[in-house]
Amino acid sequence: MGIAMNYARDERLRDTTVLRPDWLANGIYAALRANLFVPGRPLASDAVLTPEKLGEIYAVAAQKPVEMLKARDYPAEKWEFLLRLMNLFQLSFPLNEDGTRQLCPALLQPEPPPGTDEPQGDDVTRLRYEFAVVPAPLLPRFMVRTFSLIQPGRLWQRGAMLRYPNARARVWTTVEEKYLFVTVAGPEGDRGALLSIIRSTLMELFGEYKELHLTEQRWFDGQWVPRPTLEKFGVLEPEWVEEPGGGEEVKP
Repeated sequence: MGIAMNYARDERLRDTTVLRPDWLANGIYAALRANLFVPGRPLASDAVLTPEKLGEIYAVAAQKPVEMLKARDYPAEKWEFLLRLMNLFQLSFPLNEDGTRQLCPALLQPEPPPGTDEPQGDDVTRLRYEFAVVPAPLLPRFMVRTFSLIQPGRLWQRGAMLRYPNARARVWTTVEEKYLFVTVAGPEGDRGALLSIIRSTLMELFGEYKELHLTEQRWFDGQWVPRPTLEKFGVLEPEWVEEPGGGEEVKP
């Protein structure tokens, strides 16, 4: 009696079946906490994970007073498999073609690096999403889905800088976990294209959470205004969404 998991649709993972979900959960949880095990000595200070780095992390995790795992349960031949699963679960994104180098947003530094200030000027569009509480995995999952647009080195635990093609954007959450901000700057056409990519990605993510109550707002005339209000007064075009039956209706 138990659970077996196989990822048959992924040709890189289909040859391994997991019979112990706790083995998988503990292995990934240890990787996500790699920078907390040794005070003052993060094991993945650059947030990059490799199979060899996972081996180092498991060796340290096995020595903790409250044993998280047994190192012998995570032999070298399984490190790459676990790394690929982290990508599959949207916890990391590949830095090379074979996926043996992955960047894990949860391991990034908490403070924004240089060059990540919010864009300013007249060619700027600003959005804000208000939540009761921002879901913790939301922004890391957004980074994984948009990693090809993220500027190298310009990301941190709570945000990232994106570029496409001549527009740039800052996407970030606040410390109090109530807002997610999006500021896009650049030529109008490029700015609209990048904003569309960011919004559609966020909408996909929002749809994967049950009962996620949020409000989209736009900075207009010196204040934050809910999108439905701007649509009602003709400032923004009403959005059309596809009904389950194939028809279309105006989004409320």
